[in-house]
Amino acid sequence: MATSLTAAWVASALAHLLPAPAGFEGAARRDTITAATVAAVEATPQWRWSKRELAASLAVIVRFESNADAWVHHGVIVGRAGEVCLTQIHPVVRPFVERLGFEWSDLTGSDLASTTACLRVAAALLSSHRAYCESRRYFKNWDQAMFARYHRGNGCWGSPHQKKRALALRSVLAVASDHADLSAPLAQVLAPPRSSPPRVSAFIGGFVGQRHEQPALFF
Repeated sequence: MATSLTAAWVASALAHLLPAPAGFEGAARRDTITAATVAAVEATPQWRWSKRELAASLAVIVRFESNADAWVHHGVIVGRAGEVCLTQIHPVVRPFVERLGFEWSDLTGSDLASTTACLRVAAALLSSHRAYCESRRYFKNWDQAMFARYHRGNGCWGSPHQKKRALALRSVLAVASDHADLSAPLAQVLAPPRSSPPRVSAFIGGFVGQRHEQPALFF
């Protein structure tokens, strides 16, 4: 499998996964997430596998944790346990975040620096989870095991939810391309912010309804 990573490939992966309402603000956020994904992958040397696998894994996490919702990206709404940013980082990993050189507040915001910080933390967590699960001999279904540990915080056993994430990852790796024609959906990949944020209860029960069942224990 090719391991080179380009912004074009990441944009193609995001376009495959995320909703596509039109909007200038949506296009700007898409570009920010694309650049932040590339930066996060390049800044995660502990990921010892294909860079494209990590980039696609981050795209899947964004899709299933927040669906790249603008209000989550801007930091207006957080998860019911205080999870923040596009990858819904759980407060229990605050010491892990600080060991990476970030403050908790660095993760929230739709600017490039905040988005990159959010994705760098997620990339480091995914690296830790994949390494842990492979040490437990989860090789064939490493993706499902890795996503399960990201979602629950312990164990590598899968579930139907994690199987969906693994299938999404494999789909992205199969179809994303450096040469995809993104001219049509260029400004239509990410949703612009709604006129007002949704009620927190609606948010929790909606696209981010699959919350962490218990705190993530990685260290």
